[in-house]
Amino acid sequence: MVRDGEKFSTNRDCYQMVDIPAKYHGLTHLRGPNDEKTVTFHVNVPVMIYVAIDSRNNRHTILPSDFKATGEKIIHGGCHARTDFPIYEREYPSGGTVTIPLIASRMITVMVKPLVVN
Repeated sequence: MVRDGEKFSTNRDCYQMVDIPAKYHGLTHLRGPNDEKTVTFHVNVPVMIYVAIDSRNNRHTILPSDFKATGEKIIHGGCHARTDFPIYEREYPSGGTVTIPLIASRMITVMVKPLVVN
């Protein structure tokens, strides 16, 4: 679950997400290793996918162009030097298999927001 101080990735013990905008608190955080080239998962409802990426790299070398900037960011911290991670979003209105083909292997975090109300 997304919250301040959340562990950033599975293969870095002390990396944390901090200064997270409140609207992302409580979303599902897909924590994995920070060196993946593709992120794939299955959802059974429509979702909005948020991806926060390392600002030290060009956005176009990391994400496909159909992800749009939100104007918000998280901070990658913990034992890592504080680094801005701008947040991008893309809606997946049909559910199913979500594949995010990362153009280059970079540090990212993926957050999932269901778009249905029970």
